[in-house]
Amino acid sequence: MEDFPTEEETFDEPAIEDGDRILYTNLASETKFLNASITTSQCLAEAFQKNSQPKDAANSIPPYLQNYGDVFSKDAFDKLPVRKS
Repeated sequence: MEDFPTEEETFDEPAIEDGDRILYTNLASETKFLNASITTSQCLAEAFQKNSQPKDAANSIPPYLQNYGDVFSKDAFDKLPVRKS
């Protein structure tokens, strides 16, 4: 098994002591831009994810129709009206 060098063996510089100053410069590299696009399937997947969250019925009914909230309930949705012939 190979032994890795210790920190002292890796650097030829002396160890940092109290009172030493460390100077640091960050030379940022040139910004690179990606020319990327989104596919139709990605748009559809994002829309499905956004719209698949269950919504609270009280928040999805407009204020002017909240008096008729029982019409929008799940129980009312599961029952079909009597057929008129």
